[in-house]
Amino acid sequence: MLAVALGVPTLWYGWGIDDDMLHRTMLLSSSLPEVIARLFVFLDPKTNQALMDLGVLPWWTLDTVRVSFWRPLAALSLWLDYQLWPESALLMHAHNLLWYAGLCLLAAVTYRRLMGRDISAGLALFCLS
Repeated sequence: MLAVALGVPTLWYGWGIDDDMLHRTMLLSSSLPEVIARLFVFLDPKTNQALMDLGVLPWWTLDTVRVSFWRPLAALSLWLDYQLWPESALLMHAHNLLWYAGLCLLAAVTYRRLMGRDISAGLALFCLS
């Protein structure tokens, strides 16, 4: 409950000004397979030189560097948000908060099974939040 309560102020945060806008552009115009493959690709040898030419990347960036993360569940969750509520950051944040509440509940059940009904299980859950 504490973890979710601490996350409630994020409901009114809205969209950020950096990655949120880049992700938003892709999520509004791409299919699910493309989103899963490209949403968390930050540097790619195919686009590095163009980004250096524009001044987005410094001139000394290695043009063969690749920075990407494969996060299919995060991409799926974001894609689903943009399919259901493309103009509502509040509902997107609420969806994320529900996932977090479910994760905390799952952790509580797991700690209770592994540690029993002991203070250590409660402290472990508290540290999670």
